Amino acid sequence: FDFIGESGADHIFQVKTGDKWGLIDQNGSIILQPQFDHIEKFSEKLDGLAEVQVNEKSGFVSCYWNENSDDENRIKDLTKATLRCYLIDTDKKEKSVNEKSKDGRLAIFSKAY
Repeated sequence: FDFIGESGADHIFQVKTGDKWGLIDQNGSIILQPQFDHIEKFSEKLDGLAEVQVNEKSGFVSCYWNENSDDENRIKDLTKATLRCYLIDTDKKEKSVNEKSKDGRLAIFSKAY
């Protein structure tokens, strides 16, 4: 990597290769390949969600989410993004970004423009 940013309490680091950004964990394992023009972590506000930008268009990466309307409303208030869907072709669950002690389903959030 050409650049490794500082980590917050989540131990997730922004990395840059050439002019593309991604994320790695504290062990150096890639979470998101460097492929984005810009990436901004919301770890302090949103427990690990990241906003990404490609060709001046912003969006949100998918995440494992434990369904919780209070957290969904908090994300909407902070970012204007809303939960759009869960993937229906998989039963896979992993540690959720909004409740670290619980597993969540893969969810997709996006902003309405």
